[in-house]
Amino acid sequence: MSGTEFARVSAEKVVQRFHAVGRVQGVGFRWFVRETARTLGVSGWVKNEDDGSVAAIATGTTAQLRLLEDAIRHGPPGALVRHVDVHQLPAGESTSAGSRVGGPDATSLPFQVIRS
Repeated sequence: MSGTEFARVSAEKVVQRFHAVGRVQGVGFRWFVRETARTLGVSGWVKNEDDGSVAAIATGTTAQLRLLEDAIRHGPPGALVRHVDVHQLPAGESTSAGSRVGGPDATSLPFQVIRS
């Protein structure tokens, strides 16, 4: 692979879903994810789930999303992240937070916190 091909591949945007389980609500976790994502230049959203977990959809380069994943796995002070599931979403799959919360599309807007 040439340098030009590598640069093109590494700069392609991908979409991933993160699902964090543990003590991740009531500790500023969503705001931590939002600020980390914005610093990295990642777009998307993060929201609390009814089961006490936190879900996020993020769009960025593989390198950006790897850094976001590392941050989510550690969380802010006060969080205790027990497990994080990460799934790459197929191209064209819906990235909205769902009509029940009126969430934005995760592909182009600045990273947002969805309040449920």
